[in-house]
Amino acid sequence: MKRRFRAALAMFVVALAARASEPLRPVSSTWTLEAGGAQIADTYLTPLKYSGMHLGLGYERAQAMRFNPRHWVNSLRFSFEFDRAKNPSGNSTMYSAGISAGWSMLHTWRLPYGIGLAFGGAADADLGALLLARNSNNPAQARASLTLSPQVSAYWRKGIWGVGARLRTPLLGVFFSPDYGELYYEISLGNHSDLVHFAWPGSYRRCCGEAFVDIRPGATAIRLGYRADLLSFYANGLTGRMLTNSVIIGVNCDFLSVDPRKKYDAEIITANY
Repeated sequence: MKRRFRAALAMFVVALAARASEPLRPVSSTWTLEAGGAQIADTYLTPLKYSGMHLGLGYERAQAMRFNPRHWVNSLRFSFEFDRAKNPSGNSTMYSAGISAGWSMLHTWRLPYGIGLAFGGAADADLGALLLARNSNNPAQARASLTLSPQVSAYWRKGIWGVGARLRTPLLGVFFSPDYGELYYEISLGNHSDLVHFAWPGSYRRCCGEAFVDIRPGATAIRLGYRADLLSFYANGLTGRMLTNSVIIGVNCDFLSVDPRKKYDAEIITANY
C-alpha cells in the first residue's frame, strides 16, 4: 500500500513539474475600428457603380498552440462592416452591411533581428446584404460565402515598434447568387435551383490585405494601419464587385498582461511572433 502511495505521489510530482515547465501562452486580443471609402457594383440591382463611405469593427483572438507553441499559432476573427454609397449623379443611395467570421492556423518562423514569418490556411464565412430602396421589384441582394484561403504574414519588432503585414485570398469554397432577374419572392416559393455556386479564382475572387504599425511601450500596443479588401464574383450572368480602402486604428494586448520589459521565471511565447 505504501509503495503504491509513493508511486502515485512520485507520478503526481513529475506531472506537476512537467506542467510547471510548460511555457505560458498569452491570448493576444486586438480590437480595431476602420473607416474609409467603398466602391460597390452589383448588376442584380443596377448596372451603375456606387461610391461612398466604409466603416468597420473588428476583433481578433490569437494564441500559440499547446502542442507546438514555438511554431504554430491559432487565430479567430470577427468583423462587422457597413457601407453607404451613392450613384454617379448622387440621387440614389445604396446601403451594404455584413458580418464575417474566420479561423486561421499558421506555421510561424521566428527569425533573428525580431523578424517573424507565418504561412498557413484560413476558413472564412461571410453573410451580408445590399439594399437599393429605389428598386421596386429587386430592392435587395443577399451575400453569403464560405471559403478556404492560404494566408501569409510577416512581422518585425524592435523595441517598442512593430511593423506587420498579411494577405489572404480564397482558392476554394461556395457562394450564393440568384439568377438574373430572379425575385427573392420566387425563391421563397421554392425555386431553389442554381443558387449555390462553386467558388474558385475564375468565379469568385477576394483579396484582403493589411499593413500596420504597432507602438508597444508595454503589454498593450496601439495599432495604426491600412486595409484593402477586394471582392468580385460572376454567376448566372450577374457580376458583383466591392472594393474598400480604410485606415485602421486599434488596440492589441495580451491576456496575461505580459510586459516585455520584465523578466519571468516561465518561458512566455506570444502569438505576435
